Amino acid sequence: MGVVLFILKIILIVLGAVLGIALLLIALLLFNSFRYEASGSKESELSFSSGFKWLFGILKGYYNISDGVTEYAVTLPFGIKLLSYSSKPDLSYELDNENLLNDEPFYDDESGVKNKKRSIADRLKAVFGRIKDFAASIKEKIRLVQSFNTKYNIKSLTEATFKLAKKLLKSIGFRKLEVVGTMGFDDPAGTGRAIGAICAVSAFLPFRIDIRGNFEQKELTGNFRLKGRTNLFRILFPIALYVFTKPVWPLARDYWKGDLYEL
Repeated sequence: MGVVLFILKIILIVLGAVLGIALLLIALLLFNSFRYEASGSKESELSFSSGFKWLFGILKGYYNISDGVTEYAVTLPFGIKLLSYSSKPDLSYELDNENLLNDEPFYDDESGVKNKKRSIADRLKAVFGRIKDFAASIKEKIRLVQSFNTKYNIKSLTEATFKLAKKLLKSIGFRKLEVVGTMGFDDPAGTGRAIGAICAVSAFLPFRIDIRGNFEQKELTGNFRLKGRTNLFRILFPIALYVFTKPVWPLARDYWKGDLYEL
């Protein structure tokens, strides 16, 4: 009897140790800080660079765009790459000299006029056919949206999604965000309206936005920089609550079962 109790005690100790290690790992994954930063500029070319560190810097990565080249990688210590990619634009591509949009010649030497008239009639018929198909497609989309709204209530879904977006913006953990640039449209009045709207919105934002107007010519240049810190729990917990709310759960359940209405 004593041997059996001793074996059970060892088994319980091992199970407790495994459970404790599992809980510790889950806590590390959920509550360890996820640090990120990004910067970019738009002059003649678009450039963008970003990076992140997670799990005390054990897992880190970057995503960069410069001179038309996109690169990203996710690495472990000692340069071990879990994921990497580098792309360069293919500048050797040349358009075929043959215009694919042109139809075959619609007249020949013998009956040019007849073939030309027939081709015009065929083209008109094809255009009307496309218009008819487009109208039928729009009608079907409207029917599907109405059916979707009847079952899931689009208004309630929109309100719940908007609340989730507000929570996630707080959970993302912006520590620094600066946007500086110059904006100009062909119409100076449009430029003024855009600058006024940006100034009105930026007054309520907890970060710096400095956009100046160019009223003489069209322009869109500038740069931004951001830093932040968050963790998975702050992101996943609001999403989990969102999924199980009353307007969203029927939609999520039907999506999981494969019974979701397709728009």
